Amino acid sequence: MLGLRSSHEKLVDRIRALEFKADFLAQALSNLQYDIDEMQQARKFSCVVIYHLLGLNKRVRLLTNKVLDLITNRLGLPLVSKSDIVDVAILGEPSSSRIPPVEVRFKSPTVAREVLKNRSKLIGSQCFIIGSLTHRGHQVLKAAGDVVGMRNAWLLQCRIFVRSVDQVVRIQNLSEVVSLSRLQEARVPFNKQECD
Repeated sequence: MLGLRSSHEKLVDRIRALEFKADFLAQALSNLQYDIDEMQQARKFSCVVIYHLLGLNKRVRLLTNKVLDLITNRLGLPLVSKSDIVDVAILGEPSSSRIPPVEVRFKSPTVAREVLKNRSKLIGSQCFIIGSLTHRGHQVLKAAGDVVGMRNAWLLQCRIFVRSVDQVVRIQNLSEVVSLSRLQEARVPFNKQECD
């Protein structure tokens, strides 16, 4: 009987050790995913996404010319040239009912910031420009918008901000959105330390 109890305690200790290791590995994986997302997002600082750009053509040269025309003429940035544009890509497939967005990658984040700074000149047209996000960033923005309303969630230099209970807070991951959701229901100001 004593031997059975001893082996049972060893198994319980082994299970606890494995659970601890699993929790540790899950946290390490989460941290690595966050680091990867941050590195991908850093690359996105030099990118913008243009929505409802009419007259799309799959030929990159013509698409680049269309984007350059929008930037130089409609946004009033005549100093931006073709050499400033590294890549232009259509995100998704065009259809008769949907104009897919276009991602533009510039040589430097400075050009992307200038484009974003002047995007208000497109007010009144269907075309609009936002900073580019990673897939995870889109998930965080959508989740934050679902919690506080899309009018209270926005991008600023590829970073997500929300207005919650009379304060503006930067949101970096889904766990912060979950904490924000709980606090929003209780109408308590958001404190990032509670997420860690």
